[in-house]
This record gives sequence, structure tokens and C-alpha cells, in this order.
Amino acid sequence: IGHVLTTNSTAGLYGVELLGPEFPSGSGAGTVKTICTNTTTVTVSANVTTQQPLQTCQIPNGALNAVGKTFRATFLANMIPGGTAASILTLGAGTTAALGSNMGTFAQQASNTTGWFTSAQVTCVVQTSGTSGTLKCIPIVSVYGTGSPIIVLDPVFFLSLVNLTGPVFVGPSCSFTTGSASNICQSSTLIVEQLN
Repeated sequence: IGHVLTTNSTAGLYGVELLGPEFPSGSGAGTVKTICTNTTTVTVSANVTTQQPLQTCQIPNGALNAVGKTFRATFLANMIPGGTAASILTLGAGTTAALGSNMGTFAQQASNTTGWFTSAQVTCVVQTSGTSGTLKCIPIVSVYGTGSPIIVLDPVFFLSLVNLTGPVFVGPSCSFTTGSASNICQSSTLIVEQLN
């Protein structure tokens, strides 16, 4: 059902690409094209309550500007609240690396001092093209942590009013309900692939 994305010589957590029958791999039509691979760990100290982009990837101009165009983002993230703030992990899309306000929340933890880790793969399909495009996104999420429940939200979310005519930046971002210099979120892997 999938394959490991890196060569590994030791035990640990590694990215795995999950393949479904609706997203064939191989040559010809339906070939998966890797747009970005970033394995540099990015750490954000969130002393604010606004969204903090982690790693981002630029999808080329117009590459998603047609109904049915599909991309997949695979990433690993750590959420470490500095106090009892709620922590929220999202996938964003926008016209710059700042991602803008087009965020889809897919996992969160209520007020807690305990950190959590997620391995996520989000597949997004263009529903409406143009300067006010809409993406329908389906996350597959594994979450690890202790403390209060970590909630994986709806199995589908939408990113609306995304300008798909130019470059589109996508990537994970985090936020906390209370700003603290001790709040930390990290992303250690981001892989973005165009599926058609």
C-alpha cells in the first residue's frame, strides 16, 4: 500500500508514501511528480496566537489551475505547548510562503502541557479553478502523544479563495491559543507531489 520515502539505517520515525488506487504511480498518464523535498528541521517559537508557517513548497505557476488537478503534501510535525495552551496544526495554501489565511485545521489538542507528534499526508483536489479557487483536501493522519485527547478533525476540509493562476505555496503551519516564548512547533519533513 505504500513505500518508505528515505533509505534508513537505524530505527526511528520515517515518512511513508501511501498509494491508493485512485492515484497510480509509474510512467505515462498519472505519473507522480515530486515538486519539493525538504528534510531540514524548521522550529518556530510561537509567542503569538497567529498561524506560524513551518516548511512551505512553491507549486509552479498555473500547475493547479484546472478542475481535478491534485497534489499531495506529506509532513512530520511536533507540537510542544509551553503552558496550558491549546495547540493546532493546519495545512495552508497561498500566493506567498506566508500562506495567508487559507488554512485547513486537521488536528488539535485542548489545553495541555504535553507535546504531541503527527505524521500526515494530505491530498488536495482542485474543485474550482481561477483566482478564487477551491481545494478539497483529505488528510491521513497519525498522531502520537499523551495528556488530553488529540483530536483529528473532519476527514475532509476545504481551502477556499486560493489564487490558482500563479504560483501556489503549500505547507503545514501551527498555532497556539495563548502566546508563549516556550511554545514550540517543528516540522522535519515536507514532501509535495503533483499527482496529475
